[in-house]
Amino acid sequence: MNIYQTYACLVIGIIVNSTTTILKRKKLISNIKQLWKSKKTLEEFIRSNSRFDY
Repeated sequence: MNIYQTYACLVIGIIVNSTTTILKRKKLISNIKQLWKSKKTLEEFIRSNSRFDY
């Protein structure tokens, strides 16, 4: 592989990584917004067994 192919692979890798990170973040934000709508606490979402802590 020459330098241009290596650079192209690097750019494609960065684009794919950025896209997947953005999609994961949007999914997490939508999950959190849905929690507030259903009036569950954020702690129950993060730690599903938190109701047994008390």
